[in-house]
Amino acid sequence: MEAEKITWLIHAIDRLKVAITNLVTSSAQFEESAQTITGLTMTLPNAPTFVFGVYLNGQRLTKTTDYSVATVTVTFTEALAADLVTVVYKY
Repeated sequence: MEAEKITWLIHAIDRLKVAITNLVTSSAQFEESAQTITGLTMTLPNAPTFVFGVYLNGQRLTKTTDYSVATVTVTFTEALAADLVTVVYKY
């Protein structure tokens, strides 16, 4: 049983390595957008195809609990008051 778990973990790590290699070597562009936000929304310069993380004053937020993303708009579940928001994403 333990050997099966180790084998499964090794295969999962190999798949992750392939996925990371594909992500890094693709022609996609990455961006980090940092803005001071007051209110419920933030507009990104480009529409993300994948969001790596959204940070509020340096603390990582949880998708759907703290924010959502639609096209170029990040919408927060609670209004912000001159807070620094950083979004790291691929487009």
